[in-house]
Amino acid sequence: MSPPRRDQRTGFTLIELLVVIAIIAILIGLLLPAVQKVREAAARMECQNNLKQIGLAWHNHHDALRYFPTSGARWWDQANGPIPAKKTPSPLALDLTTQLAGWTFQILPYIEQSNLWRQSPLGNNNGSGTANNNSIVDQTPIPTYTCPTRGANLYASAANGGRVTFRAAYVASYGTATEGATNTPGRQHNGMGVDNFEPRLSMSGVTDGTSNTIMVGERYIAVSRYTADDWGGESITRGFGWAIARRAQALPLHDSANLFEAANERFGSAHSEGLSFVFADGSVKFMPYTMDLNVYRNLSVRNDGNVIAEP
Repeated sequence: MSPPRRDQRTGFTLIELLVVIAIIAILIGLLLPAVQKVREAAARMECQNNLKQIGLAWHNHHDALRYFPTSGARWWDQANGPIPAKKTPSPLALDLTTQLAGWTFQILPYIEQSNLWRQSPLGNNNGSGTANNNSIVDQTPIPTYTCPTRGANLYASAANGGRVTFRAAYVASYGTATEGATNTPGRQHNGMGVDNFEPRLSMSGVTDGTSNTIMVGERYIAVSRYTADDWGGESITRGFGWAIARRAQALPLHDSANLFEAANERFGSAHSEGLSFVFADGSVKFMPYTMDLNVYRNLSVRNDGNVIAEP
C-alpha cells in the first residue's frame, strides 16, 4: 500500500509574500534616488543645450547685423513687427523704427522660429486687456526657451485679461548695473544686456574677454508663481525688464526659495545644485548656487578690467 500523497504548494505563504513586498520596497527606495539623479542630469544637459543654441543665435545675429541683440525698450513695450533693433540708440521715448521687444523675440529667426517671428504685426501693438496683437506669439511654447526641469511655463495672465502666456526660462545679464533703462553715460549697463537707449554692443565691447563674460543664463522663478503672474513674468514680446535681463548683484536662487519681487532681479533655476550660463564666446558652464559672489559679479561685467575665469 503506497503512502498518502502530500498536497503540492501552489503559492506563497503570507509571511513569504510580506517578505517579498518588503524587499521590493527596499529596492525601489534604493533605486528611486538614482533614477531621479539620472533624470535631473538629463534635464540639466538639455537645458545646457538650449543655452548653447541661444548663444549660437546671439552670434549669428551679430554676424548678420554686426551687433548683439538688445534687451528692447521698456517692460510695457511690445514687439512691433518682425524688424531688428536699429544700429543707433533711441531717445527715451517710443521709437517704432527699432524693435521694442527684447532679445528673446529678436533672435527667433536664428533658432528656426522665423514663422513665429513674422506673426507680430508692424506698428504700435501696445494693446491692453484682451486686445493684444502679439497674442499668437505670446502663447506659443518655444522648446529652446523651456527648462525641462520646470516644464513649459504657461500661465493665464490675470493682469492681461486671462491671456495665456509663455514665460521663457532664460534671461540676459546686464551685469551689476541697475535694471532701469537709461542713456546717461556712466550709468549704462555693464553686462551683455544693453537696452535700446544705449549704444549697440558688438564683440569689441566685451573687453574683459568673451570667455570670461556671462551672456545669458537661467532665470529665477518662485515655485508658487509657475502658473501665475509675477514681477518679470512678461512674455517674450515685451521690452526691457526682469523678463528679459537680470543682474548679478546677489547670488542666484533655487526656485524653492519662493521669494518675490526684489528676488526676481536674480538669476536662478529649478535644478537642485546650481544653474547654467552661456558665455559670450558661446561656451556653456554650470555654476553652483554657492559660488563666490565676487567672482560671479566680475563674470557678469563685460568691461571692468577684472578678468576672472569661471571657477
